[in-house]
Amino acid sequence: MILGDLNNDIRRYSYAHRPDSRPNHVIDGTRQHLYYANASDDGLGHGDFLRIRLSGLDPQVIGPQSLWDAADVPTLYIKAAITAAQEQCAAEIFFADAASSFSADRRVRFPVIADGQVRTYQIDLSAHPLYTDAIGRFRFDPMDAGDDAATMDLYYISYALVDARGDLNGDGNVNGLDVSPFVDVLVGGPLDVVADMNGDGEVNGLDTGLFVAAVVGRGGGATGVAIPEPPARALAAVGLLGLIACARRYGGASRQPLRLLLSTSRHDRHRPFLEENARVSWWRPQASSR
Repeated sequence: MILGDLNNDIRRYSYAHRPDSRPNHVIDGTRQHLYYANASDDGLGHGDFLRIRLSGLDPQVIGPQSLWDAADVPTLYIKAAITAAQEQCAAEIFFADAASSFSADRRVRFPVIADGQVRTYQIDLSAHPLYTDAIGRFRFDPMDAGDDAATMDLYYISYALVDARGDLNGDGNVNGLDVSPFVDVLVGGPLDVVADMNGDGEVNGLDTGLFVAAVVGRGGGATGVAIPEPPARALAAVGLLGLIACARRYGGASRQPLRLLLSTSRHDRHRPFLEENARVSWWRPQASSR
């Protein structure tokens, strides 16, 4: 019970303590009021994600009835690992006001990679001309048509980026374990918004310094848990690939490509990218005769 003046006390308290109605469905051992059409999950035993079977035609994950201002939720973030027979899929976010049904003219399509890897997708709703005023609910269609092997491990659908930038493996820390997945995104892998350290919508050389600073400054992990420090050569590789990415973006046709002397034993994994973007001389270390 709230006692006091209607305007100065009761209404002020109510406005200050009203619940946040923006979509924020972070899986924590519950379904977070999400429900399905043409899909089902295998229970709540996974803790921080739901394993959803996408075997039906047009599988859907539907959010509960709510109410938020479009200006307060310009972007949705979805963290999921999707697996399907067809690796390249088109997903959709539908939105509607409280009194309307979902319709094809109120949706945003975006690509997802169905290779079973955990990724965080950033969906810009504000660019859609009809995404305005009061919004009452959303629907997430991870693919147009499922198959018997199609699944999705869903971690969250939220108005905010839940994971720290740089935490590509999603373990709650930014450290040496994130170096390899960061490099994979940097050299042309599918975009993961968590690797976009400066938030400009791209992952390139401009992000490498921020990532290295995050690894060095925030490594170490949770109390009592030993997290391996990033090898010096791994951080050097991040810086090298970042330099090439910057040259590729800003160098222009008039500039000479970078000249590099690289060891095949250490850089074979990124050889196609390096040869495309730099003038590379390769050498193979000889085994010692001793």
